[in-house]
Amino acid sequence: MIGAPLFKKITATLENGKQLVINAPNNSAQHKYIQTMRLNGKPYTKNWLSHQELLKGAVLDFDMSATPNRQRGIKPEDFPYSFSAEKAGQ
Repeated sequence: MIGAPLFKKITATLENGKQLVINAPNNSAQHKYIQTMRLNGKPYTKNWLSHQELLKGAVLDFDMSATPNRQRGIKPEDFPYSFSAEKAGQ
């Protein structure tokens, strides 16, 4: 699940040597909502990231805002996988 970062920038070197870079330069107590997000330079609207994707190394760019973007991440394909949805026949 993706939430608002708690920092403006962080670089983590993974065990496999790849890097995960998270940029949120406008992040602050006032700008706590994700307006847009990019994964490796491409728009990303999902509300989750897979562990497999992160292990490849990635750059996540967050554009933070004082107001929530109520259109981001609202499509069914943006929701994380759920066993309960599978059982309900969805």
